[in-house]
Amino acid sequence: MTMIQRANKKLILGGIWSVVALSWIILGAVFFLSEERTTAIIAVTSAAIMAEIAVWLSALILGLAMVDARKAIWGRLFQRKVA
Repeated sequence: MTMIQRANKKLILGGIWSVVALSWIILGAVFFLSEERTTAIIAVTSAAIMAEIAVWLSALILGLAMVDARKAIWGRLFQRKVA
């Protein structure tokens, strides 16, 4: 893999996770500024979906090894054996 390809991956991943960080910052602002429950639920759902999409996009960019590592983490969290 060339240095340019690695730099492009880092740039793309940085952009993806910057959007996720921004969504969580907006979520925090919504909690403090909004009194409507519906708005808060939409903000939480949107931030969670963005984070999940970012995880899977990162897995696509970095390769399938990340998917296997994620399965192992979930297995440890919930005390299941991962095949």
